[in-house]
Amino acid sequence: MNLSQLKAVYTDLSQYVDVEDGLNRIRKNKKVYRTVLSSFIQNTHYDDLSEQLARGDAEAARVTAHTIKGLAANLSLPMLLKQTLELQNRLKSVGASGLPRPDELGKAMAKTIEYIGIVLQHLDDMEF
Repeated sequence: MNLSQLKAVYTDLSQYVDVEDGLNRIRKNKKVYRTVLSSFIQNTHYDDLSEQLARGDAEAARVTAHTIKGLAANLSLPMLLKQTLELQNRLKSVGASGLPRPDELGKAMAKTIEYIGIVLQHLDDMEF
């Protein structure tokens, strides 16, 4: 299945994984793209962030959120980038009410990882 067919089946794919932009960032090298996406789905940053928020470590959570944001930007993962930015803004304005929960970020992470898996399955069939 090529990218157009994937987008027809998964209508919100580009909201989570912008394949064209991601490949353009690395000169359309599918091998490198496969490597970086595979590496991303194996990272534990979201789990780390959840633990940091649960134990009230705002500074560590800010650093980890920043790391996730950078990965999302570099890999062209728009929804994850958006949700990470929102979490970072909440972390900056946290007061007596306590640290925020990364609920929306968790949903974006799960859907992004799901779509990365689909992209990886079909990457060799994509032409640019």
